[in-house]
Amino acid sequence: MKRDWIEVDRGVNGQPFLWRKNSVSRYVMIDVFNPDTVKRCYSVFFFADDPYLSEESNGELIGVGCADTPDAAWSFAYERARKIAEEYMEKN
Repeated sequence: MKRDWIEVDRGVNGQPFLWRKNSVSRYVMIDVFNPDTVKRCYSVFFFADDPYLSEESNGELIGVGCADTPDAAWSFAYERARKIAEEYMEKN
């Protein structure tokens, strides 16, 4: 990952889920969620501004998916999302 992306916030299990580009206001965020009682899904967003500053921040979806098996742990969905986030940050 490029050095100009820094961790801004950590969530469940102490894993980072929000990064900010050091020189400009650009953010990448991971969201791991349960759409029902059996699935673990994830989404990865890009924000042009700090998503915490406004409830109306609209992020650009750069990745979404669900774990392959219903009993997959939260960490499995997070790792898949993290890979997408890191690939995006490498390119940007």
